[in-house]
Amino acid sequence: MLNALRSTSSAPRTGRRGAFVGLLVLAFAAGALPTAQLVVRWALPEQRVAFRQANPGSATVRRVMGPRPALVVLVLEVAKAALPVLLGRFLGLSRDRRAALAFTPILGNQLIVRGKGAAAALGGSLALDPKTMFILAPGIIAGWVAGLHAPSMAGFYAAYPMVKRLLGRSRGEVGWSVITVFALFVARAVGHGRSSATLSPRVLGVRLLLDRDPG
Repeated sequence: MLNALRSTSSAPRTGRRGAFVGLLVLAFAAGALPTAQLVVRWALPEQRVAFRQANPGSATVRRVMGPRPALVVLVLEVAKAALPVLLGRFLGLSRDRRAALAFTPILGNQLIVRGKGAAAALGGSLALDPKTMFILAPGIIAGWVAGLHAPSMAGFYAAYPMVKRLLGRSRGEVGWSVITVFALFVARAVGHGRSSATLSPRVLGVRLLLDRDPG
C-alpha cells in the first residue's frame, strides 16, 4: 500500500520532469529557427549584399529593408521564444524551470543561427516576467523609435537582473537572468563572424554598446 502511494505521488513529478526536458528541446529548436533569414528572402538583390556583412536580426532588417519587415522579424522572434515558457506555465512548471526555458532559445539562436539572441531574450523575458518587462519596456521602445536599438538593448541587459532582484524574484530566477545577460554581452563582444576588426578596447566598447564594429 505504501509503495503504491509513493509511486502515485512520484508520477506527477516524473511527468513534469519529462515535460521540462521536452520543452527545453522545443525552446532550443525555436531559437535555432532562422526567422530573420526567412524574411530576408523577400529583400531586393541589392539589399541582400548588406546581409552578407551582418547578422540578419531585426535591427539589420530595419536598417536595410525598413521598419515593417523589421517589425515582422521582431514579432516572430519574440513569439517563438515566448511559446515554450508559456507552455511551461500551462503545465505547472516552477518559475526557475521556466527561467531556464526563457534562456534556451537564446542559446539556440547563438549557436545555430549565429545571431545575438536579443529578440529571443525579449520573448522569453516577457513570457516569464511581464512585470519586469513592463518596467524596462519604455527604454526599449524609446530606443527602437529613435533608431537607437542597440544602446537601448544594452541598457536592458544591464538593468534586467537588478530589476528582478528589486522585485524579490528567487535566487534561481535572478541567476538565470545573470546567465542570460552574460550570454548576450558575449555575443556582442565576439561580433559577427564576418568581421575582420582586430579586438581592442575601442572595438570591444563599440561592440558592447552599439553592437557593431567601429568605422
